[in-house]
Amino acid sequence: MDKKGIIVIAVVIVAVFVGGFLLRNTSGTFSSDQGVAGSTSASGIVFYYGAECPHCKDVEKFVADNKIADKVAFTSKEVWHDQANAAEMSARAKTCGLSEDKVGVPFLFADGKCHIGTPDVETYFRTAAGLPADSGSGN
Repeated sequence: MDKKGIIVIAVVIVAVFVGGFLLRNTSGTFSSDQGVAGSTSASGIVFYYGAECPHCKDVEKFVADNKIADKVAFTSKEVWHDQANAAEMSARAKTCGLSEDKVGVPFLFADGKCHIGTPDVETYFRTAAGLPADSGSGN
C-alpha cells in the first residue's frame, strides 16, 4: 500500500474514533458533567467509571435510585475509552498514595480522598447526600 492509502486509512480511523466518542458522550447516562445542573469538577468530587464496568453500573443505579445528582455536585469521567481521564484518575490516585496497579473503577475522588469500589463509593454518596446509613444490603 502506498503512503496516500495509509494516510486515508488513518484519517478514516481517527474520524470513526472521534465520532464514536462524541456519540457515546451524548447518549450515555453518565456524561462528563453529570451532577447538579451547571456544576463541574469545581465541586472537587469526580466519579471515574468504565463504560462497560458492571460495578460502575451498580453505582449508576444507586445514584439514579437515590437522586444523588440532585443532592451532591459531582462530575463523572469515563476512563476505559478516554486516556486523558484515565491519566487524571491515576494522578488523583497517586495523591492518595495509591499505585496504578491498585486502582480500578468505580473510583471516586472527593474532598482530597480516594474511594475505590462500589461499597466505598456508595457510602460516600450516601453520607454526602444525607441519606440514612446502609442497613447491610450487601452493597
